[in-house]
Amino acid sequence: MRNQILRLLLAGSLLVGALSVHSQGDAFDKGFSLRFGLNLPNSSFGGFDDFNSNWGIANPGTPRAYTKGSSLGFGLQLGSMFFFDGIDLGSQMAIGLDVSYIDLNYIPVNYEFKTLATGRVIGESKMHYFQMGFMVGPTFSFSLVDNMSFDVAFKFNPSWSGFAAGVDLNDEPTNTNYNDTYGGISYFQLGYVPAIYFRYSILFLGFEYNINNGNHNMVNDDHSSFVSNKTNMSRMKFLFGFKF
Repeated sequence: MRNQILRLLLAGSLLVGALSVHSQGDAFDKGFSLRFGLNLPNSSFGGFDDFNSNWGIANPGTPRAYTKGSSLGFGLQLGSMFFFDGIDLGSQMAIGLDVSYIDLNYIPVNYEFKTLATGRVIGESKMHYFQMGFMVGPTFSFSLVDNMSFDVAFKFNPSWSGFAAGVDLNDEPTNTNYNDTYGGISYFQLGYVPAIYFRYSILFLGFEYNINNGNHNMVNDDHSSFVSNKTNMSRMKFLFGFKF
């Protein structure tokens, strides 16, 4: 245990030393950012209420799909931070623009299918959601020392998303035996992203809350079934990375 603590202290000292060597000197310098994201689990992500309603009207005897929530997903952002020299708020505050030229996300979601009459579970599915877009919005930054800053941002997030899933239903009492593959795409969706970040030298940490809905057009592999669903894609994201 003592050796582990010593190793952690040594690693922390090396990290602080490395950050000091690479210090920007000014937290309000514009620069390129590379951020890795963890899309945190959300119990309401991927809800199929719209699908259940539309499908149920035309097919009243069929089972309904219910989300069990998203699992841990991953993301990647490439962008820049700009600061407006013409807006003078003193030496410790600045107004700028946070731009992510590329915002990529992968989010796995689990579903279960239940009969409408009894609520009995007759199958499960795992959907793989992919989202691609960009983000841009104003940021307010506060810096107590030259190479450290807290940032608060509000960004707009135009994006496109899609998913792929395999559905396997098997229920002897209702004589249900169904296997199929589905895919879906949302051609355009506009999300809103309040965010808070911490920067020290080149190190970047932060949280974003992506408020987003996708209107997915879904089709199975032989194109015999075509439905739409307004999908909740809101979630919290933890970010870590670098601003150079």
